[in-house]
Amino acid sequence: MKRIAVVAFFLLLAASRSFGAPCVASPARLCLNGGRFATEVTWKDFQGNTGSGQAIALTGDTGYFWFFSSSNVELVVKVLDGRALNASYWVFYGALSNVEYTMTVTDTVTGNVKTYVNPSGSFGSVGDTSAFPGAGTVAPAPTSASAAKIEALSASTALALRESLLPAGAALPHQTVKRGEPASASAATPTCLATDTSLCLNGGRFRVEVEWTDFAGKTGVGTAVGLTGDTGYFWFFSSNNVELTVKVLDGRGLNSRFWVFYGALSNVAYDMTVTDTLTGNVNTYSNPSGRFASTGDTEGFRVGSSVAVSLAAGAAVIREIPVEGGEITATGVDGSTYSLRIPADALLSPQEITMTPASRIDGLPLSGGLASAVQLGPDGLFLFKPATLTITPARAVPLSSQVTFSWRGSGEEFFLYPPAADQTPLSLSVVTLAGYGSGAGTDSDVQAQVSRIPARASDELFQNLEPLFGALRTSGQPLGRKAVLSVRDDIRTKMVALLRNHYRTVVLPRLQAKSCGRGREGIIAFHEWIVWINSQSALGASFQAELDEGNRLEIAVLERCYNEYYDSCKRIKNPDYGFGMVGFYRDLKQRSVQGLVDATRIQRCLTFTLDFGSRIVDSDETLSFSEFVLGKHSLAPDDPGEPWILTENGSFVDGQSCTLSVGAAPCATSTTCDWSGLSNLQLYLSLNLSISGGSQNVSPRLRYLPDKTKSSLTIHACAADGDAEIMRNVSVWWLDYVFTLHFDEFDGALTATQWKHPSVGSWQKNYDRPSLDGKLKENSTLILAHTPD
Repeated sequence: MKRIAVVAFFLLLAASRSFGAPCVASPARLCLNGGRFATEVTWKDFQGNTGSGQAIALTGDTGYFWFFSSSNVELVVKVLDGRALNASYWVFYGALSNVEYTMTVTDTVTGNVKTYVNPSGSFGSVGDTSAFPGAGTVAPAPTSASAAKIEALSASTALALRESLLPAGAALPHQTVKRGEPASASAATPTCLATDTSLCLNGGRFRVEVEWTDFAGKTGVGTAVGLTGDTGYFWFFSSNNVELTVKVLDGRGLNSRFWVFYGALSNVAYDMTVTDTLTGNVNTYSNPSGRFASTGDTEGFRVGSSVAVSLAAGAAVIREIPVEGGEITATGVDGSTYSLRIPADALLSPQEITMTPASRIDGLPLSGGLASAVQLGPDGLFLFKPATLTITPARAVPLSSQVTFSWRGSGEEFFLYPPAADQTPLSLSVVTLAGYGSGAGTDSDVQAQVSRIPARASDELFQNLEPLFGALRTSGQPLGRKAVLSVRDDIRTKMVALLRNHYRTVVLPRLQAKSCGRGREGIIAFHEWIVWINSQSALGASFQAELDEGNRLEIAVLERCYNEYYDSCKRIKNPDYGFGMVGFYRDLKQRSVQGLVDATRIQRCLTFTLDFGSRIVDSDETLSFSEFVLGKHSLAPDDPGEPWILTENGSFVDGQSCTLSVGAAPCATSTTCDWSGLSNLQLYLSLNLSISGGSQNVSPRLRYLPDKTKSSLTIHACAADGDAEIMRNVSVWWLDYVFTLHFDEFDGALTATQWKHPSVGSWQKNYDRPSLDGKLKENSTLILAHTPD
């Protein structure tokens, strides 16, 4: 009996140590919810290999496990305190992996254990709201995010600026947005720029955004946090509460696709939009209210063939093309010449166009090699009317072997592209800026490339049309427009069939869609229609029925998308929707039906607030003081017909502050200010649309004049050695200091360019510079925020 009692004592002692001891984190153990819950995972892959998940903490409540590579997140788990609602702790987890695994969660206070088993081939997503009976003090009832809280997030940048600058002597801070960084900064490409509401995954090619609706009907956008180059997560209501984890994997070696995996720790309704910024293809994943979803979409995004393009950067030419149109030309290192003529109304606003000849293309699938090629930028820019690219290669290629092609990015998406029917010079009708060129190839080369289907539907159309237009150029006829209509029936029949099928399977479903979709789907649909119209134009009246139907549907699409985008602009505060509205309105105006929509909605959507703060310190031998001015302007388009020029709307609305302080002054000072603010404000936004995105790739151009902020400073010098008190009056003009510091930038006004873009609808410009003589020091910040009405 005594021995049994001793054994029982030690068992109770061991139990007390196990159950009462807090969780100790380790490489294979997460400690969640204040360290109370220990979470561990073991896995078994499809080949029977086994192992333990490696734990990475994210917040106090949430963490994740990786199984095979630290850059590959497999399972995300969180433990929440729900005792105020049902006297229990809750366990939520979402998987980005479908291998077999067992997750064990232990309550180190009570010793209770819950085991969750995921069978092989399943993507598990679970919300267990009765996982562990609660013990101890009950926490306050959790509250849902209020609209005011979400509103405060969008205004935080300007608020932080104003609060940090008001104390005398404080330096202007460089605002930062805290979010996770990708595994490698060099992995991101210019086609996707991460913001606080968008992830850029898999080398920066894929942009991911989320819109949510809670159980009370409130809506918002997810805040994005990057984890690795392939993976990130979103939180909806609190930065401590991870809601949705997503990763995009490169599965091209297995099925020529990029894969999208996501795991949810939330059962509110949401729509996750994933955009291939290289092709413009969009997938939307919708979760209904009340469902926990984990999905592995291994059919996610189709990809085409690729080449490696090397550009002759020294031969690049950049020119701003106005909306009235213009021409840009360049010459390659081999002597090939290129000319791009953009017609009037092809652009929505003035646009810098870049033309860079290629020096070589590796992996070009043409046995006769490269003749000439050029990259047009910005890559993916839409043109509302086709431009003409004329190429005069230094190396002559016989018409019988001439093959024309295009590529996106730096060659990731390569496809054949049809030439114009005229024999010489070689020209291509261009509706999207990308890479274009010509080479020498055989019929076998062409047929082999045709079998490699591009990712984008319109690119597939172009590739299938290239052999047919090539046949027209080699038919031996003077192939002007009339000749095209009389070419061999078999070629013409194939072209008509190809274009009619593309209209029925790609264009028409987009025009008939009941909604313009999330993100840029409405813009992409509109562009597919423009591409098709341009492609069929050489075939005369063959498509009159499709044109009549499409034009009728297009007007309805433009009207619907215009109004849907306005609602999204207000709800999400993303100027991209305003840029789309401009395109829709412009096309309605060209059809003389702009009265179908309210034009003032463009002005109410594309409204911005400019917060401006500046501190200038002047030090010389006799006087040292600093001057600070702070102001706020509202900017909006004067005319919806020219919405890319925004001017000051009203006078200063607040922040009429001006302070001067004497450095280390022994006696009292007094200050008065005559404030009149900035003037002649003009904000220029590039509203042109592209596959890769809108505001993510827009750097505003703000022209302004610093106005006459006059500060009168009275200095009372202390009497010394019996001398009488000395009083001096100094008048200081803030704009004089600004001109001194920016004399090299003044051309009738000052222009702010090269802004940072920390979040959707927000740009920031910082100045931190001394004068040439070192006596002046400026620290100024401009914050431009999208504030739709």
